[in-house]
Amino acid sequence: MNTPLFIVLFADNDIYCGKKTYEDCGWREIDNKPIKKIFFLLPTGDYMILADYDSYGRYTECTQIIAGNNAGKTQIEFIHVLGKRNGKIVEYKIHVLSGDVKVRLFDEENSYIKGLNTEIWKK
Repeated sequence: MNTPLFIVLFADNDIYCGKKTYEDCGWREIDNKPIKKIFFLLPTGDYMILADYDSYGRYTECTQIIAGNNAGKTQIEFIHVLGKRNGKIVEYKIHVLSGDVKVRLFDEENSYIKGLNTEIWKK
C-alpha cells in the first residue's frame, strides 16, 4: 500500500499523514492539538471522513490463526475508528479484508467504552 492509512487536518490547518501499514499506522505520533477532521483510508480505496468531534480514537482488533502454515500468528481483522462528542461515541468497525463498515453508538459511560485504553484518544 503506497497511501497513508489516514490524514489528519488540524484546526491550525497543519497536516499529519499517517504511515502505510496497519501494524504501525502512526496514530500515536499525532500531535496533541485540536483536530478539524481525519480522512481514513478504507480497504476498498475509498476515504471515510470524521469531522467535528471533540476527540477521535483508533485501535485494532486482532485474531490468532489456529491452523495451517501460519498457525500461531496474529492478524489484524478489524480497525475501530471512534468519534466522541457530547458524551456520545460513534464507532466505525472496519473489516480489513472486506472493507465492510459497521456503525455502533455508545454513551461515554458504557462499560465497553470505559474499558478502552485511554491512549487511543486524540483531540
